[in-house]
Amino acid sequence: YLYYGRLSREKGIRTLIKAFENFPSLSLWIIGDGPLRQELEQYCQNKGLENIVFKGYMAGDTLYGAVHNAKFVCVPSEWYENNPMTIVESYALGTPVIGARIGGIPEIIEVDKTGLIFNSGDEDSLKSVLEKSLGLSQEEYENMRANAKAFAQIHFSKEQHLKSLEVFYKTIIDNYKR
Repeated sequence: YLYYGRLSREKGIRTLIKAFENFPSLSLWIIGDGPLRQELEQYCQNKGLENIVFKGYMAGDTLYGAVHNAKFVCVPSEWYENNPMTIVESYALGTPVIGARIGGIPEIIEVDKTGLIFNSGDEDSLKSVLEKSLGLSQEEYENMRANAKAFAQIHFSKEQHLKSLEVFYKTIIDNYKR
């Protein structure tokens, strides 16, 4: 399991760590930096949470390799994100997402197809979703990986972006001509 991004309050990283306290056999990598990093590392050290590993800042192929090799990418936001790049990048690499039900996140996670959703800020809801992720068969999980990649290709490809821009500009031009 992987979290990558800014280590700050609104990202829900505390909720994620508290949920993982209940799953000592599950490994959680935390990639990134931010104002909470030192506090969170100290918390994990004090609790003896050896399953939670802070990897620091990563970029490029090193980051993409970590995302691709993760079982799930976790997006535990506690604020209204519209279309998190974390999800877009994860899907493009064929990695399903466990995301919070807030903002635009539920609009891009197809439950049981491209990932799983929990109630934002709700540690118990996240624990239930983690349990569910552990209960997936290999076939269900591989389908989820394939669906995530397909979702990215359909919704986030260069071609799709170009089509959207063409429609946008055509609308502007048509309205200007009136």
